[in-house]
Formats: sequence, C-alpha cells, structure tokens
Amino acid sequence: MDKSSGEKVPQVTSPTTTLPEVTFRVLEDYIAPAGTVPQSVDYYRYVEKTAEEIDSQIEYDMDEEVLMCFDIMCL
Repeated sequence: MDKSSGEKVPQVTSPTTTLPEVTFRVLEDYIAPAGTVPQSVDYYRYVEKTAEEIDSQIEYDMDEEVLMCFDIMCL
C-alpha cells in the first residue's frame, strides 16, 4: 500500500526469460543435390584490410568532407 494515499500500488514483477536451447542433428546419409559446386575456403574466409587500405578509405572520406566545407565557405 502507498502510505500517503492509502491506495494499493501494484508490484511489477519481471518474468524470468531463458534463452532457447540449440538442438540439431547430423544427417549421416545426406547426399548433396546434383549440380552444386563445393565452395573453397576463400569463399567464406574473412580477410582483414591492410593498414594501407584503411588509410586510403579514411583519406577518401576526409576528401569528401573537405570538399563539402569548401563548397559551403565559397558560396
């Protein structure tokens, strides 16, 4: 009860939520459909950018920003 007004204050209870459990099974007798080509490891491998590639990307972004500033200043 709320002491100042004498009314009951509903208490909020949060239900506990659990993450779903992962279930899977391995199909031992699975045969890939005809016409599919197995992908090489390079197809899905993540290749990090080199420092030079990152620098060129940042430089490109800076050039666009500088150009916009020049356009605004030279109106």
